[in-house]
Amino acid sequence: MQITIRPASASDATAIHSRCFADRPDDLARAHLNFCLKHAHVECLVALADGEIAGFGELTIRRGVAEIGNLAVQPAYRRRGVGRLLLEALQERARRRGVETLEIGAGASTPWLVAFYRRLGFQPARKIRLPQAFGGEEVIFLAKKLEAPIALGESMDMG
Repeated sequence: MQITIRPASASDATAIHSRCFADRPDDLARAHLNFCLKHAHVECLVALADGEIAGFGELTIRRGVAEIGNLAVQPAYRRRGVGRLLLEALQERARRRGVETLEIGAGASTPWLVAFYRRLGFQPARKIRLPQAFGGEEVIFLAKKLEAPIALGESMDMG
């Protein structure tokens, strides 16, 4: 299986919805993607497995902190490296934009997701409880400090 990552486009909306967010209303998924694509502080990426959309993730940047949100992998492609590659690509986008801290949230009811993020270097930072209108669940936010990108012409200390 070949996995590639690329920026999402408006023409991806139907496939993103049906493969990654089928449990959400179609118009909501499409409207959210269109919102994200119109704002420079948000980047959306899709993961393609053998040319078909297998995952989606977004990066929202605010005042030097970025949050990865709506990370989703089509069930048929879970536990095959798609989520990890998508997360790493979003992390690299944040690093290139000068972000110092990257955050991601996971519901307390998904301890395997918290463990996955921890294996990728994220550490628990804070907890919040979502209002009842959003499920009322406790969300654990994990954070990771990012190194600044190396400017052209700089040398790396390999010592």
